[in-house]
Amino acid sequence: MGELMPELALDLTCTTDEAARMLGVQPATIRKLVQRGKLKPIQAGAHPMRFHEPDIWRRQQVMLTPEQRQQLSDAWDEVEAILKAKRG
Repeated sequence: MGELMPELALDLTCTTDEAARMLGVQPATIRKLVQRGKLKPIQAGAHPMRFHEPDIWRRQQVMLTPEQRQQLSDAWDEVEAILKAKRG
């Protein structure tokens, strides 16, 4: 997967509750992942915590099969191409 453009990454953020929904876990699990260093919030110590969605997607990939990972990677490549085309 390619790198996000910095200005786009700012728009792709989520809260602890949203991250939990994305991963199919409870918000407490997200907080535990942060405490264990498995997931990093955008700004350490900030409340409420916010996360870059691509970080959540990468965490989600750990739970996917190789085929699902490839499908997600392909879809993300398509999203990046669309965003770049819109920018001109």
